[in-house]
Amino acid sequence: MAQSLNTSGRSSVARRFAPLAGVLSLAFAVSAHAALLWDNGSLVNQPGAGAGGADVSSIVAGEGTFGFGMQTALGNRIADDFTIGVGQTWTLSSAEVFGYQTGSTTTSTFSSLSLRIWQGAPGASGSSIIWDNSSIEGVLTTSFTGIYRTDVASFSNTQRPIMSLQSSLGGTVLGAGTYWLDWAATGSLASGPFCPPLPTGLDGNARQQINGSWVTPLDGLSGHQPEFAFRINGTDLGGAVPEPSTYGLLGAMVLLGFAEWRRRASRR
Repeated sequence: MAQSLNTSGRSSVARRFAPLAGVLSLAFAVSAHAALLWDNGSLVNQPGAGAGGADVSSIVAGEGTFGFGMQTALGNRIADDFTIGVGQTWTLSSAEVFGYQTGSTTTSTFSSLSLRIWQGAPGASGSSIIWDNSSIEGVLTTSFTGIYRTDVASFSNTQRPIMSLQSSLGGTVLGAGTYWLDWAATGSLASGPFCPPLPTGLDGNARQQINGSWVTPLDGLSGHQPEFAFRINGTDLGGAVPEPSTYGLLGAMVLLGFAEWRRRASRR
């Protein structure tokens, strides 16, 4: 006799489908894992040309600046922009920036990292800081990148090993638009910290804060305005596509869930 499904029937169906539903829920959670959302460019322009086969970030011919100051204690900071596309919403989990202190070994000498996010170019009229960890600055991880900063004639020089510095962005959620990440660091050596520019030889649009005032940084010889390497990790809530390996994992999880559901259903 045809009847509407009663509460008991609903509970029975729910129990039968619970294994599959649980696996699917876990699969969707896996698909939302943090990923690389923005990469502002590679520091390497001489792969494998350094000491012991290390990669090199060499000053480009015609330029003369090894790095730009990002010393927290002096009020010096580096800033560069990133863009979130239309239809995207990013949850920012962490940022990775790069720096060196002249004369260090390949053991990082960095002790803290200060990060801020701006809406609008730093120092420009109407721009504002929308996220700031400078009062609790802290490096989550820092290590040697395997890259040395050198001049154009001495790829084997090891005075400036470039370190990676990563710290949290606190799960900040941002919609479509152009934003600016700015950063400064502290280290245990007297030199720097300095931030190496991207070795492109082209004009960029980066900004630098010097003694508390935002200015246009320029290479000492060419007069080029630099770009700086940085990466932002997080989750795109507006339709990020999982990596191929993630698809494989999701498929395996769904198949396992379906098999378990079939097994339980066959016993009823």
